[in-house]
Amino acid sequence: MFTGTDDFTTLLGAVTLLLLTYLWCFRRDPKLPPSPCRPLPFVGHLLLLQKDPRPQFKQWREQCGDLFSVYIGGTMIVVLNGYQLLKETLVQRPDDFSDRPKLFLDEETGIGGLGVVMASGQKWKEQKKVTLQILRNFGLGKNILAEKIQEEISFFADLLASFNGQPVDIKDVTNVSMANIVCSIIFGQRFEYSDARLQRLISGYMATLSDQQSNGVINFIPMLKYIPFDVFKAKRGAKNLQTLLGFLREFVVLKGKTEFNEHNIGNFIAAYTAEMNELKGKNEATNMSEDNLTKIVLDLFIGGSFSMSHTLSWCILYAINFPEYQKKAYEEIHDTVGLDRVPCFKDRPKLAYVTAFIMETQRLSSTVPFALPHTCPRDVYVRGYKIPKGTYIYPNLSSVLHDPNIWGQDVLTFNPQRFLDEDGKLRTREEFVPFSMGRRMCLGEALANMQLFLYLATLLQKFQFLPVDAASPPSMEDVFGFSASPMPYEVRIVERS
Repeated sequence: MFTGTDDFTTLLGAVTLLLLTYLWCFRRDPKLPPSPCRPLPFVGHLLLLQKDPRPQFKQWREQCGDLFSVYIGGTMIVVLNGYQLLKETLVQRPDDFSDRPKLFLDEETGIGGLGVVMASGQKWKEQKKVTLQILRNFGLGKNILAEKIQEEISFFADLLASFNGQPVDIKDVTNVSMANIVCSIIFGQRFEYSDARLQRLISGYMATLSDQQSNGVINFIPMLKYIPFDVFKAKRGAKNLQTLLGFLREFVVLKGKTEFNEHNIGNFIAAYTAEMNELKGKNEATNMSEDNLTKIVLDLFIGGSFSMSHTLSWCILYAINFPEYQKKAYEEIHDTVGLDRVPCFKDRPKLAYVTAFIMETQRLSSTVPFALPHTCPRDVYVRGYKIPKGTYIYPNLSSVLHDPNIWGQDVLTFNPQRFLDEDGKLRTREEFVPFSMGRRMCLGEALANMQLFLYLATLLQKFQFLPVDAASPPSMEDVFGFSASPMPYEVRIVERS
């Protein structure tokens, strides 16, 4: 039988052994990027991470430098900060930093690693090339597509006018309108705002994005998906995504098979199907498939409607809070375009202030503060530090868009003048990176810029956006989640006489 002293000695020995084991397993490798502190066993830095990591990452950048590492579980994540580092990696070394890691929800689709957003290597290159070519054929950056957007804007404007200046939260109707733009491209048709299919589509992707806030940690600690009661919403997230994909597949079959006519290619699905059939008919090697098409449709829908809706909501929020800038943008439209016709995309070079207003919105709101994760296909070295093969790499876009050394000490103040020179002409800034950088920058950038310009120019021409309470305009604080969206707010939308 052990004495009390023996028990204490045994306990002390066990604790010491565990401590030594921890120190050995988590010893610092000087070749790896620095961490803000030693990670804990099993969880890494997970318990230290805040719900909104942006202020925390800013502090860790000051502590560790532009390149630092964070551990979640046993998985190392490298965060890239600052314009020069992002340029060195994403732009100057694209072969080392253009792949995507496997993500939980993507794998749960059963067609993980397909499409454009989550594909890598040759599969990604082919799908990206085909997607861009089809979008260009449909008028990306041209008047053909602009006319479709303007048609949707007219329906949106009529709806806003129907509110008769009463306080309203337009977040949901903005989501619907932006989704309709994507639907007109992908499906070749728009939907009435009350259409059950459109509502089902939007609710599906909103639920999927919401679930990612809870189940994102599973990407780094996979065993968490087996925790009882679906604590991390793994099962619910997978189910919601499968439901959304099932709905999109119905349209892929409808437009790519049932209604397909090779002599009348009027939508993205039909165009992709025609190209795929042609290549397979010639027995040419291709990765094009119905599964890839379904994933691309999902990519385009989420990327083309979700982020654009948030950015337009930010534009209106800033217009409410800065009426002098709203007035200046309207006066430019009034003096340049007039009121007898709606603005068109050809007007963009002449509406420098309106364009600067949009660009400043994109910069300050930074709706996608962290680009989707990259990974490297081999061990690489950056600024003397080793980044092992398969490491999750997160480019911190906010570290560029909110850098006072680039934009000035008033970097967190809304000021469209930042993008104008002394003569009032638009300034191009290479550090303006709301769509990321390098090969993986958003392929919908041209479409997004066209949408935002036509929406905002038309809305400012037709309406004045006013706060519900002039003495207390809505907050400009954001809600951090999958993206940075405005806090819910109401606005009075008054038709101009």
